[in-house]
Amino acid sequence: DLFASCAGILDKTLPDTMAEDSVSILPALEGKATEPIHEAVVHHSINGSFAIRQGNWKLELCPGSGGWSAPSQARPRPRNFLRSSSTTFPPTSEKPATSRPSTPRSWRR
Repeated sequence: DLFASCAGILDKTLPDTMAEDSVSILPALEGKATEPIHEAVVHHSINGSFAIRQGNWKLELCPGSGGWSAPSQARPRPRNFLRSSSTTFPPTSEKPATSRPSTPRSWRR
């Protein structure tokens, strides 16, 4: 996305054979995006863990958080952005978080 975004900033058109999967995020940076730039986003941590985020859903098929915290040998568990202490979900269930935005507060203006 960096390649296409830089091309957009410079008002250049990329050839079809260059950076084929790059999508400009310039509209989002300029505050002009009216919809998500990507259908899903892949997160990659320093320890090699991957997660895929789509809307309010996040799929993590790795133990531990994969974030900046110390490495963890935690067991994989279902995660949801809307948690309730009275609700537990079996490993294969899914429940969207509809009452909370998918963008962390620290990313918002």
